[in-house]
Amino acid sequence: MILVFAGAGGSKAVNRTQYPTTVEFFQRLPEKIRGSREFKAIDAFLRASQNDDVIDIEQVLWAMHEWQQFASVMRNRDGLPGWLLAENRIAGVTGTNHDWNSPVAVVQQLDSRIGSVMGEINRHVYDFYGEEPTEQELDGSWLPLFLAIQTIDPHIEIVTTNYDVVLEAAIDYAKLPVETGRQGRIHPILNTQEWDLTRPDTVRDGRGLLTKLHGSVDWTRQGDRIYAGSPTFTGKHANHVIIYPGFKGAPTEAPFTLFHQYFEWVASRADAAIFVGFAFRDEYINRIIRDRLPSGTPVIVINPVPSLPFMPLAKGHYEHLQTGLDQAAANKVVGILRRQLRAKKQT
Repeated sequence: MILVFAGAGGSKAVNRTQYPTTVEFFQRLPEKIRGSREFKAIDAFLRASQNDDVIDIEQVLWAMHEWQQFASVMRNRDGLPGWLLAENRIAGVTGTNHDWNSPVAVVQQLDSRIGSVMGEINRHVYDFYGEEPTEQELDGSWLPLFLAIQTIDPHIEIVTTNYDVVLEAAIDYAKLPVETGRQGRIHPILNTQEWDLTRPDTVRDGRGLLTKLHGSVDWTRQGDRIYAGSPTFTGKHANHVIIYPGFKGAPTEAPFTLFHQYFEWVASRADAAIFVGFAFRDEYINRIIRDRLPSGTPVIVINPVPSLPFMPLAKGHYEHLQTGLDQAAANKVVGILRRQLRAKKQT
């Protein structure tokens, strides 16, 4: 089994302008969002609190989540801070006549405005990632890699944090034996049972799955069903099956829990792993890579950056190809895998 893990750079390799990285997402937001007082304040905070002038959208959303957590503590009357602030009890504790109700009201008002800005940012996920790639674009990126590694092992498991449909299109054009979980011709639904490891028919021989850890731009929720096919924003984020940029940690809601459990299962059984355009900034995913990949598993990273500061594996335990995703990279991957898998069999 070969694990292929795709990050944002894997889509950028297909179309440099259509699918933005997290930094480009930040830069492409309209002035209506970037010019808001809330966004500008957070941007100023980030630039003042770090040495790097480059800001990406995940940093902005992490800061917004931090504010929301603070506001939630202040509102929660079951916790000590919220209880003290309620009815101005804190004035009695501090021995002052200061009225704390006004600051609390300001915090809550700003929290509401930040929530609206976050909703607008998340809506642009559908504008930025909804386009389907052409076969020509895939010919110069994913197709050479998929066609090449099939000659080594036809059982390919594909995992991604991307929202776009680049990999679905590549699977279709390459005719890979990889399922996407979509069932039905007229109104396809996502059969999440495909990722359920408790079902005896889930574990399959020679047929992989496309596992989208953070959801997809074309998944919508209606009741208990997830429909696959339309990348259009419905107007309500609750209707969409996406973990938006800025999320950190392990998910707690279905179907994302199933996807992450399946990724852990795949990682623990992979004979080789290829990471394409992934920045390794998600510590939860890094932990799975570090703890689950079997010792001695050949690991290849395709990423044109000069270094991988967040890579969870020590140097010497992976090969870094500082190149784009093209035919030359595919040829190098095949050569490395053949050599390392041959050596692994001999030990």
